[in-house]
Formats: sequence, C-alpha cells, structure tokens
Amino acid sequence: MNEVILLHGFCENHSIWDPVKDVLDAYSVNAFDLPGFGTNETVIETMDDLADDVIRQMDQAKITAACVIGHSMGGYVALNLLKRYPHRLTGLGLFHSTAYSDSTERKEARNRAIEHITQYGADGYLKEMASNLIWINHPEHDDLASRVHELIKNERSEGLIQALKAMRDRSAETEVLQQTELPVLMVAGFHDTFIPWKDMFTQASQCRQVMLHRMNHCGHLGPFEAVSESRQILLEFVNWVYQR
Repeated sequence: MNEVILLHGFCENHSIWDPVKDVLDAYSVNAFDLPGFGTNETVIETMDDLADDVIRQMDQAKITAACVIGHSMGGYVALNLLKRYPHRLTGLGLFHSTAYSDSTERKEARNRAIEHITQYGADGYLKEMASNLIWINHPEHDDLASRVHELIKNERSEGLIQALKAMRDRSAETEVLQQTELPVLMVAGFHDTFIPWKDMFTQASQCRQVMLHRMNHCGHLGPFEAVSESRQILLEFVNWVYQR
C-alpha cells in the first residue's frame, strides 16, 4: 500500500488534518501527533529529536517509506527527515512551511513566547494563536478560529516550550530542498503572516521537481480556511508521487 504521513504544525495535533485527509482514502494515511502534542508525551530538545520520533512511529506502524506532508512546523520536521532519512521518503509536502531557518526577529519572538507561556501558561497563548492562524479578513474567521481553538485548547505548556526551542534553533534546509530528486509540494497562503508566500515561491523555483500552489484567500491554515482547494492539492500531489 502506498503510504502517506501527515504532520501537524505548532500548537496543533493530528486532528488539524481531519477536514481534508479522507480525500486520500485510496492510500494508507497516518496523521501522527508530534512530541509534546496531542497524545504524544515524548520529551524532545531539537528538530532532530522531532524527526527521530516520526521514524519511531513509522517503525511502529511498519511503514518503510512514505510521502510526508507537513503543515508549518510539520514541514520543518519533514525537511529534517529528508536530510537525515532520505530513504524513508517518497515525496515531500510543505503546507505553509519553509526551508529557511528563523531570522533574528523570529528567534526573539520565540523567546518572548517561551517567557509568556512560562509565566502565564498556555491558555491565552493558544486562543491567540488559533485566531492568528486564520486570515483576519476571512469571511468565516471567527467561526474557524473558534473551531481551531477547540481542537488545540488542551495542548500543554511543556510541549509548546520544547517545540518553540526546537524551531528557534533549527538549521536552514535550503540545500536539502534544492538537491532532492523527490517530488516536492509547496503550498502558500497569500495572506500568511507567518510564512510569506514570496519566500515559498523563491524556494520552489530552486527545486528540481516541484508543484507550487498559492491560495489567494488563505492565511496559515489551508486545511481549515480552504478545504476544497487543499483537498484537491493533496490528491493531485500524492497521485503524482505514486503516479496513479
């Protein structure tokens, strides 16, 4: 069976893929919880640790290789897998993600978030994040933000802090992205305040095999903001990977 693994982003858990993953029902699909999120209580320190845990889950599920698609932080993990375990991937998907490392300003923002969560806990931070993931002018912004918050409201401070540190300290993976012969998917939100679509366009132009999509009415969370479009993109890409 052709395998697909979906990796969620920061503050999220596997359920973030629920609105779209059934479009891949012709494939064997696993949506994993990354360490510190959902039901995964594994303690990590680095992006390598996050990727190693995905390998652990793949081994546990007896998955030799898979098309790995990551949202945001999940994309950082997928890129780390590509660098360190290339034989375990059949394709790479980046939903609102980037191969660039954090800028100085972004690292400072991560540090402020760590300080805030340490002092005040995760509740207020998660509510704000749920709102920021959605394009502010999306006609269903408040409803979507409420739905996302309901999915992520129980995420733990410890998991958020360890992930913030791992993202802050991760290396750039632009060379890995440029050199891979695997099919690559890059999905950008035109109104994404976290990952500028122009950055993704620049990176896509340097890939050897790439499928690039820009969602014009979307922020950082395509699987919720643009469900039909996300479903179509996912199916098109995975069909390409497995040449159905």
